[in-house]
Amino acid sequence: MAMNNTQKIEIELNGEPYAIEVDSSLEQLLIAIGKGIESAENSSPRRFGAVAVELNAEIVSQDQFSQTQLNDGDKVEVVTLVGGG
Repeated sequence: MAMNNTQKIEIELNGEPYAIEVDSSLEQLLIAIGKGIESAENSSPRRFGAVAVELNAEIVSQDQFSQTQLNDGDKVEVVTLVGGG
């Protein structure tokens, strides 16, 4: 029987427990929950559209998503802005 040795941490995502791999960035979390937008050229950096993120009560700018490391117990709020009329 194969063992999965992937270590996980638990964060709070929009008020709910969420397990993610150790050493994950905020960018990796957003991709995992389907908030990343692939560019036509498939190049970095990824685009995230109208997404606002708060990490432990601090707003994180999109240009910091890939450099922001998640830690056990972090509280992440992700809000997708939707236009309409």
